[in-house]
Amino acid sequence: MKQNLKVQSFWGFCQNRTEVVNEIGLCIDTAEVKLLTSISVLGNQSAVEILIEIENIHRFENAKKLSAYFGLHPVFKQSGDGKWGNHMSKKGRSEIRAVLYMSGLTAIRYSELFRNIYSNARAKGKNHFSSMGVVMHKLLRVIFGVLKNKQGFSTIVDEQNVSNAKTKKDEQKEKRKTQKKEQVIKLERYNNAGLNGSPISKRHAKKHKKIQET
Repeated sequence: MKQNLKVQSFWGFCQNRTEVVNEIGLCIDTAEVKLLTSISVLGNQSAVEILIEIENIHRFENAKKLSAYFGLHPVFKQSGDGKWGNHMSKKGRSEIRAVLYMSGLTAIRYSELFRNIYSNARAKGKNHFSSMGVVMHKLLRVIFGVLKNKQGFSTIVDEQNVSNAKTKKDEQKEKRKTQKKEQVIKLERYNNAGLNGSPISKRHAKKHKKIQET
């Protein structure tokens, strides 16, 4: 990005938001605008506003940190009457979340990818706004990916990335199961040490002798 630009709360005082965005857009790297508009649900104005907010994608290590910056990450909240649950943190500027929300509405209307994400969230019992939060998360991850990799959006690449992420998650889950089984086996060996004639340490021998005496 050619300049580090940051739009603060003066948005609320702008009489012609589109004109202001277009003027600021002249200072934005047009290559990055083209990258974002490769996501069919983002127009030039939305792309410019998002780029203004991000400033430099390399400030963010991963998509989760970008999501937290936009205030989309979940946080645990509990009220005085005992109601609790995970909710969107809503940190940062509400104006930029509104841009993502409106882009999300466009996405579920015209994009099969985002429409399926929304439908799956609703099928799991989430309400409209929670489901839109899932869509906004996905949209922000896509934005992070195209800017970080400097490649236009492709549904084929996205499907492959999702598949790879699922495979990695399954592998990690299986690894945790294996580690848990190994811990159980190790604990059983520890508890049964010496009972079947297997060699044990002096500390274990002393412990078992004490148990037998009692």
